Amino acid sequence: MRCRIGCGTGCPMNDLTELRGARRLDPGVRAEQILAEATRFFAERGFEAQLADLAARIGVSEALIFRYYRTKQVLIEAVYDRVFIQRWSEEWITALADRAVPVRARVERFYLSYLEAVDDPLWIRIAMYAALAGERMPVAYGARARVERVLKVILHELHAAGLLPDDPGQEALQWEMVLHLYSSVLYLLLRKHILNRRVTEDRDAMVKRLVANFFAEFERA
Repeated sequence: MRCRIGCGTGCPMNDLTELRGARRLDPGVRAEQILAEATRFFAERGFEAQLADLAARIGVSEALIFRYYRTKQVLIEAVYDRVFIQRWSEEWITALADRAVPVRARVERFYLSYLEAVDDPLWIRIAMYAALAGERMPVAYGARARVERVLKVILHELHAAGLLPDDPGQEALQWEMVLHLYSSVLYLLLRKHILNRRVTEDRDAMVKRLVANFFAEFERA
């Protein structure tokens, strides 16, 4: 509201009112502002960081954060959805199971697309802190389940192509082989975004080399 005593445009009360008005945001915009900053905040400081510090960083009250995200866990779940779930593509599963394409080409295509989607410092840092939190981060199970689903499809297609024997005694070893390729791809992100090491700028060539080395194991067997 304007100053009631008619001081004119130079009145400090008018300036304060205008400042407060400028700080008001549409609820959708405010929720997005909080979520975007929370994503960066947790990526930098981990999930043990306090919302009071996040509020101070944004320049709002902690109560305002709770107006949009009723608990810290709800906010963390929103961050996780933004960073992991929204980047996920069910087309990866469909493409991996398409036997009209050679299995090696399918695996290579998946990792090229996957790395394109997740090559982001926020992604790898949030993933790292979620892994460190372990059972205290039940929301992370959804993302892990998606990754395991992909790896199981890859393993199944390797069997279907006759590249792996159907030997129950080798199941654990075969799973580790598939998981090792996935971990090798993620290690590129860890070196780049966590350890701040120089990595090759030709990301596609690196992925193709990793996949080639992976399939070379079967060719030697």
